[in-house]
Amino acid sequence: MKDPPLVLPTRERILDTSKELFARRGYHGSSIRDIAGALNVSVSAVYNHFRSKDAILLEVLRRPIVDQTIAIEGVLASSPGGDALDRLALCLRVHYAYLLGHKLDAELINSEYLRLTDEARASIVKLRNAYEAIFRRLVVGCLPAGQREPEPPAVTVAVNILLGLAGNNHRWFREDGPMSSNQVLDFYVRFAIGGLRAALNEGRQHTG
Repeated sequence: MKDPPLVLPTRERILDTSKELFARRGYHGSSIRDIAGALNVSVSAVYNHFRSKDAILLEVLRRPIVDQTIAIEGVLASSPGGDALDRLALCLRVHYAYLLGHKLDAELINSEYLRLTDEARASIVKLRNAYEAIFRRLVVGCLPAGQREPEPPAVTVAVNILLGLAGNNHRWFREDGPMSSNQVLDFYVRFAIGGLRAALNEGRQHTG
């Protein structure tokens, strides 16, 4: 009986396997040899795609931010104009849905971010800042026209709260829990938009 043909790893297979190992063992607890072993390939086969374990970690953490950015830009492109709060709500739902559906990504960005080299970390910060800038513009668009320039300091606080609201849901949400994923997403969006709307109204009263 012939041995089955060797299946060489693709970048995606390497990244998916590395992500699982990093989440289970930690970055420092996972070696290139471990990754190759999990894929049942040689170490050199992994090095054919990535020059180092650092490069794998960078791509593991970079890819979710890029995917989220593309998804958000797609939402905005398909719904130009309209109410600013409604557009923000649509984008927040996409953001929360990604975190809910990609638990390993959400965990790793929290646990392994500091394992990056300074240069790699700077590239992640640049991507993250660009992603947050989309939401900054959306939040600013919810303000009365006369309060948008200069940008109020509270916008930074609001964006951090809105994006961080679902940051830990990967640690507690279960598909067989009391609320479905859609119910949880609806609740997150209502909570976020309701809180922002209340804060904006309060701000208008103080400035009025």
